[in-house]
Amino acid sequence: MKRLICAAVLAVMTASPAIAGLQFAPYEGPAAEKVGEGGTKITVAGVDFWTTGTPPRRYRVLGILTDTRYEAWGKKAVGSKGVAARIRELGGDAAVVLGRQDRSSGAYVLPMGPSVIGGEDVKTTTDLQIIKYLD
Repeated sequence: MKRLICAAVLAVMTASPAIAGLQFAPYEGPAAEKVGEGGTKITVAGVDFWTTGTPPRRYRVLGILTDTRYEAWGKKAVGSKGVAARIRELGGDAAVVLGRQDRSSGAYVLPMGPSVIGGEDVKTTTDLQIIKYLD
C-alpha cells in the first residue's frame, strides 16, 4: 500500500509540468523596437531570461508569452528548458520577465503509514516579453 501511495504522489508531482500552459499574444504597434538599459539575466539553452531590467542593446518586441503552471517541486517558467525552446520557436532570442503571480489552489495531505505528507498546491502565472536582438 505504501508503494502505491508513493507511486501516486510521484506521478502527480512529475506530471505537473504537463499541466503547464503557454499562451502567446503577438505584439502589434509602432513601438516594437527598443533599446534597453541593462539588468540581470540567466541564460538557459541559449535563451536569455532578463530577471530585472532590459538588455543593454537594440531589440524588437515580438509579443507576450504567458506561462501558467503548478509549481510542484520547484518547476518554474524562468529558466525552464521547455519555455526556452518555445521562445526559440517563436523566433525570440530572449525574454524579459514582466511579472509573476502565485495563487494557492488548496492544500493536500497524504497518509504514509504512521507519517503524513502534506503541502500547498500553488498555481503560478508568469508573463514574459519575448524579444529578438537586433545587433
